[in-house]
Amino acid sequence: MLLKISVPFLRFGNKPNKISKVSTLSYQSLSTQSQKDMIDNVYDIYKESSLTLNKDEFSEAFFNTDNVQVCLFYNKMKELIGFINVSILFITDDKDKKHAIFCAGVFFRPGYKGGKLAVLFGLSQFLKFKSHNVMTPISYVTLVSNPAVYTLLAENAYKLYPVADKQTPQYVKTIFDRTVDARNICMIDRNKYLARSQAIPRYVRRLSHSEKLASNPFAAFFNKINPHYSQGMAMLVFIELNFITFTFGLCKCIKNLVMTKR
Repeated sequence: MLLKISVPFLRFGNKPNKISKVSTLSYQSLSTQSQKDMIDNVYDIYKESSLTLNKDEFSEAFFNTDNVQVCLFYNKMKELIGFINVSILFITDDKDKKHAIFCAGVFFRPGYKGGKLAVLFGLSQFLKFKSHNVMTPISYVTLVSNPAVYTLLAENAYKLYPVADKQTPQYVKTIFDRTVDARNICMIDRNKYLARSQAIPRYVRRLSHSEKLASNPFAAFFNKINPHYSQGMAMLVFIELNFITFTFGLCKCIKNLVMTKR
């Protein structure tokens, strides 16, 4: 039996294709068998939309760090339809000072949209970290596998790199380099921040024919930098996390969720 803590105020829908329940758990607090059961369940979701990692590689990539926090999403029939895992690792920045890296993976079954709720969970984990590490700077560094994910991040981020209208600063490049080393990321093109993807999208045709993405400038930038994402390349993305980011992201998430319910 997995340890599940329900979050009642995040019950948003009662339709079969809507998220109806959200639960959180600490991966390391589970028994060995419960960890195995959870990996089996979330890997089934991962492989529905991604073609890259086998189960052992998936577990190593997403659950092999200390204090992994997981948020699970369910539909009305109590079926698991999505998850986000969050963990923190530490590197040194360009001034050789301690810097925290926020790591997360987000996956949903096809037909479900839970990105805004996943962002909200991520913000809660940031706030939890800062409450115990006030003076330690923290950044979100992730591998973005497709234009839809990049668009979601860019639309909800206060400061993001790489981006179309700004040069990536040197301190961000240093954080990229040291995160790559800490996470053993396989780089393909360091100049464009492209690496071996951990989640090659299964439904590329759906992404390439999306009218919403076709007219989105963030998606256009991603496609320009990484036109071969369907062949296993992902783009490293940096998002600065601070209390401005938290306030900006929280307000935007709440606004989007309210608009979605109308």
